[in-house]
Amino acid sequence: MPVFGWLQLFHGKFYSCNDTSVPDKASCVGTYQVAGVDTPRQWTNQPYNFDNIGMALVSLFVTATLNGYTDIMAAAMAAPEDPGLQPQPMSNWASFFYFVAFVLVVAYTLLNLYIGVVFYQFSRIRLQSQTGSAFLTDDQTEWVELSRLVFRLKPP
Repeated sequence: MPVFGWLQLFHGKFYSCNDTSVPDKASCVGTYQVAGVDTPRQWTNQPYNFDNIGMALVSLFVTATLNGYTDIMAAAMAAPEDPGLQPQPMSNWASFFYFVAFVLVVAYTLLNLYIGVVFYQFSRIRLQSQTGSAFLTDDQTEWVELSRLVFRLKPP
């Protein structure tokens, strides 16, 4: 399962300070200026991370659905070598290749499964429909069959 290796690789490395000029967690204290306003520095974690097995599974699910996976991939690519350091963009290229491989394998597999289920259900409904529509009630189906029988009769 791809979760466990990446859980160990990224555990605690998605934290960052809101002041990007700070090098590590120890320096992320006090306030800094943003547009002339004092803002307190905060050492926070990304919403999707690999700190525990639950969050790792959620992060990989979001990646598999291709809905918001770019934020997770960018955080992984910026992950520092040691927890407690400020992430640096594009410092971990190995994670890029993992995400590309994961998307190609998992997302397209899920897409093919989804298309397969839709095709199967469509084929099943089409085969069940002897009257041309599987959405008729029993009374409507009986009426259609009776109408076809009447139209097949020829006068003597």
